[in-house]
Amino acid sequence: MKLKFYILLFFMLGFSFLYSQSAKEIELKPEKDHFSNSISIYPNPVADYFKIDSKLIIKKIEIYNIIGKRIKTLTNDNGGLFDVSDLRNGIYLLRAFSQYGKVLKVLRLSINNESP
Repeated sequence: MKLKFYILLFFMLGFSFLYSQSAKEIELKPEKDHFSNSISIYPNPVADYFKIDSKLIIKKIEIYNIIGKRIKTLTNDNGGLFDVSDLRNGIYLLRAFSQYGKVLKVLRLSINNESP
């Protein structure tokens, strides 16, 4: 009888511990939509420079061409202003990284260096 009681007690405490741990993990996970909606770039299309507007700290930007080859890596040393005057006209993808190395958002960037 005591053995059944201890087995039941073990399962009850074990499940309550697992439930409390999973509840803590859920509370600590950030919402994806909160991060993805808080980053924007302007002007787009870009001539020489673009600026990133974000409430989050962006450490670096990686620029990829349309087939996925990394073209350029830029660090955020100039107050969110990034120089792309050396890139040809076209559509590029940007990956914005946080200060912890996590990808915050992938954005589309159009470059048009032609003068009117």
